[in-house]
Amino acid sequence: MEQFDERQKAIRNKIMTKAFALAIILLCGAIILNECKVIEIGKTVSFTDYGFITFFILILYVTLSLIWKDAYVGIVNAASIKIALYGFSVLSILDIDLFIKHRMEQAPIDYVVLAGTITMIAITISLWLKKKDWDN
Repeated sequence: MEQFDERQKAIRNKIMTKAFALAIILLCGAIILNECKVIEIGKTVSFTDYGFITFFILILYVTLSLIWKDAYVGIVNAASIKIALYGFSVLSILDIDLFIKHRMEQAPIDYVVLAGTITMIAITISLWLKKKDWDN
């Protein structure tokens, strides 16, 4: 793979702009829904936790968009592809293991941990699916 060209830079700029707009929409939407008593964020999940969950959603959107549009920052050669594939795979397995152990202890679901686990799994699956394109 070659270094980033102008097309990839334009894709990254567009994705980051959309992610910023998505962050504003998610946070403002939560505030409006909370104030209108449609949902009460403080009861099921704290507003800080909602902020972290929003952050994971944004990471997921940006990372998957960059991977599928061949503009991911970290993937520039065969070595970095292997590091990303196996690194994310190991982290996902550890994350799933910790989540299962946490649930086996009858602890309540931590939505921030769940969001992080889903984010790691989705990125890992996306990298493995995209591997076929990078091998060619």
